[in-house]
Amino acid sequence: MEIPRVTADHVRHLRKYAPHADLVYVGSGRLEVDGQHNDVVHGTYLCSSSMLDDLPAGIDDEDAAARLTASLAADLDELATKEHAEAFVRRLNEYQGADIWAEIIEADADFDERVPYDYPAYVRSEYDRRQYEANATVAEFVGLGGRATFYRSRRDNVWHVEYTS
Repeated sequence: MEIPRVTADHVRHLRKYAPHADLVYVGSGRLEVDGQHNDVVHGTYLCSSSMLDDLPAGIDDEDAAARLTASLAADLDELATKEHAEAFVRRLNEYQGADIWAEIIEADADFDERVPYDYPAYVRSEYDRRQYEANATVAEFVGLGGRATFYRSRRDNVWHVEYTS
């Protein structure tokens, strides 16, 4: 999933409706400005229009947007990661086919980053076995650049995601 970024349009709206405007992550890689000018936007609060006061005076909206994106980078990255992980674990739990490894896990956009050479032995051996046994599934594997671990609970037979910081 692409990490969202603050645009010049967001900055213009934050300036226009200050001091009662907030930048909100609404999901699916989208940011919106919430304030008195529209209905309440549901999502994750990122910053208020007062954050513009911390930027140097006289910079244009494009530069302000780039600086806000940089200052919110860690939060935006975490939100995008969690959203991707939640969507992925939903697909794992909804899967009813014969080969979850090939049809869901290997098909995921982050798969190449998920199984690097130095992953734990249980992941590497399961991946190697998958190459020869078409119906192999995996009980546990690490994903999304090491920030989220997906595992299947033996107790309830459901996929879960656990986040690291």
